[in-house]
Amino acid sequence: MQQGQALEFYLDQASEERLTRSMPTAPGGESILDIGARPHISLALFAPPVDEQTLVDVANKLAGETTRFRLYLSAVAVFPGEEGAVYLAPSIVPELTAAHRLAHDLIARAHLHTDPLYQSDRWVPHCTMMMGVPDHLIGSQVDLLRRSGAFGWVDIASAGVIAYRPVVEIAQFDLAE
Repeated sequence: MQQGQALEFYLDQASEERLTRSMPTAPGGESILDIGARPHISLALFAPPVDEQTLVDVANKLAGETTRFRLYLSAVAVFPGEEGAVYLAPSIVPELTAAHRLAHDLIARAHLHTDPLYQSDRWVPHCTMMMGVPDHLIGSQVDLLRRSGAFGWVDIASAGVIAYRPVVEIAQFDLAE
């Protein structure tokens, strides 16, 4: 069975550890840790089939052309629909929008096709914390995150590619200094 793939930004170790400690542990849904993922900012999703090496090359180029930057995780929110996804939203900074634009330019040049929800006109920058949360538990999960130590500055340190469900890390590249 072919898996979907994703292009993601990863946090530095200290930021990742802080978010990991902030994951809700109450029943109802699963944390991204439960599915083998780690805190990240999703830049693009790809349905199968996708040329894995081409996508890895895109991630490598993106990392080489993007310098490390900081984001402020400023809100907790929920996507509409059946996924039951609860996420942290970063404040928008020029470095993030420029990196997202570059990622999609590289994706287009590589003739890859991404999920339209990740295109610039529809993309909602996010760091998913929980998935599969039933409707009746969304409020309690949001409240747990709201009261956690997840908010604040994080450093974006690398770009990578995963296959998902289950999550398998394929490649990771440090951003330029």
